[in-house]
Amino acid sequence: MKKYILSFLLLFSFVCMQAQELNATVKVSTPKLQTADPAIFKTLEKSLIELINGTAWTDDEFEVSERIKINITINITEEISATSFRAEMLIQASRPIFNSTQETQLVTLRDKRITFTYEQYQPLEYAKNVYNNNLTSIIAFYCNMILGYDYDTFSPNGGTPYFQLAQDIMSSIPSGVANGDDGWSAAKGKNRNRYWMLENVLSPRVAPMRQAFYDYHLRGLDRIVEDAENARKAIGNAITKISQVNRSYPNSMIVQLFAISKGDEILQIFIVESATTRKKIYDAMIKIDAANASKYEPLLKR
Repeated sequence: MKKYILSFLLLFSFVCMQAQELNATVKVSTPKLQTADPAIFKTLEKSLIELINGTAWTDDEFEVSERIKINITINITEEISATSFRAEMLIQASRPIFNSTQETQLVTLRDKRITFTYEQYQPLEYAKNVYNNNLTSIIAFYCNMILGYDYDTFSPNGGTPYFQLAQDIMSSIPSGVANGDDGWSAAKGKNRNRYWMLENVLSPRVAPMRQAFYDYHLRGLDRIVEDAENARKAIGNAITKISQVNRSYPNSMIVQLFAISKGDEILQIFIVESATTRKKIYDAMIKIDAANASKYEPLLKR
């Protein structure tokens, strides 16, 4: 009997492991810590990892090699009280490149507008259409946004269900909480917060970018090992589409996030191309990422 029970438990553990979509690490930094017990933040790290990695975010099964890696750093910037804090959060998410040992960044962003309360051993649990606390809502919002980005790389607009779940989370935030956290506000975000991240990805003005995101990844990166020439063409065409989106929706957050996440990767991909192709990519990238135009100068110098 014990053997049967053990076999069942091993099988159950294996199925749960297969269903895990996200592989997250979390670090909470407290450079200005004054009154709160440091042990609280160690517990918080563990609770957040369990929340992200232990929640079934989708109905799909992910192989271990398919999991989306997420690195989260939370920097506590102010202690409002012993259990109430202001912080900024750095999030980096990446997925594997098919037929390769390498990964590609899906999104890299810094959220400077986080407020939350947390008591040691406080459970952090996510349920659809249920508001528990602001920190859980922020984490669940970003997990769904990241899943949306990932699914968009495998099928055109494949991430829509997860972007809609992120929208549901935003809609569930009580007005009193939203008023105290600028990240949920259209007016306070200066076009660079959670509200605008979601608005951009669902806006008809940036619909071609979501198609370009699919072309860049599935038709480009995922085929670059087997057919580098055509893969680079697909990536180049995707960059051109994104440049056009930038023209129709200037200074949009979603385009800036693309540049932050992909700029270095694009350099590596196209530095070996012909002068004509490199110039085309350079011209597109300095429009997409004008603030960092000098980064792309190596494309002109080879």
